[in-house]
Amino acid sequence: MRNDMFLITPMNQKVYLNRGEEYRGSIRVVNPAEATRDFHYRVDVAPYGVVGEGYDADLTSESQWTQIVDWITIENNEGVLAPNEVRDVEFVIKVPEDAIVGAQTAALVVRQEDDEKAIDGVKVENVFEMASIIYGQVLGIEEHDASILAMDVPGFSTTPDVAVTASFDNHGNVFEEAETKIVVKNALSGEVILPTSEASGEYTEIVMPDTTRKVTRKIDDLPMLGVVHVEYQVKYNGEEMMMERDLVICPIWFMVMMAVVVGMIITTIVMLIKKYHKKA
Repeated sequence: MRNDMFLITPMNQKVYLNRGEEYRGSIRVVNPAEATRDFHYRVDVAPYGVVGEGYDADLTSESQWTQIVDWITIENNEGVLAPNEVRDVEFVIKVPEDAIVGAQTAALVVRQEDDEKAIDGVKVENVFEMASIIYGQVLGIEEHDASILAMDVPGFSTTPDVAVTASFDNHGNVFEEAETKIVVKNALSGEVILPTSEASGEYTEIVMPDTTRKVTRKIDDLPMLGVVHVEYQVKYNGEEMMMERDLVICPIWFMVMMAVVVGMIITTIVMLIKKYHKKA
């Protein structure tokens, strides 16, 4: 099977910066062992922002929170990796003396641009790219102005494809971290569905300055039919909220079947009553 997808690590990193100082860091670029050819890469710096409550990535818009892009220099931003070869790409952040205190974000975009093929006489370029996000924090006086806006646990679903949600805002100058925890038990037996040995049910989400974020977390391994008890806990900027609810999962086919059964019972009762009155 053809596999020309590269890997990068870490996918994000948080760095603390002092005015007038330098920070050195790196990301690792990997051409997997099962790759079919050499990987020609290039690494560029781009502003990193988000759009909407769903946090769609924005690698073009600049703001006061993306000035770090001008502070970053990549030392070995181009190269070639053979299959199973790994390379560390080094970068330097030179923080100016007058840097604004608070959050700064950038993306180190690793791009492959050399996969060109001719299809029906037309050259087609395949482009793969991935980004490693830098969450920079210029140290100084921090302003925390963030709150939990809403949270929700559904009470009914026709499928086991169920998710809990929470919304957060951040009007401060630093990144805020929202900690969420989900506990799910069978409402009848008390059997724990979440957490498991593979999934802790605990998550941490970053909320960037001047944004509102809606976090949706799907609950796995729910039964096709049944009742479960969901506990959803949220901690954010010193605020803590808990929501508990019994969730009924009832597929449409089951509701239709029950409606048919109830209809048959009612019809039978009506027929018996009519038969009784006829005899009387």
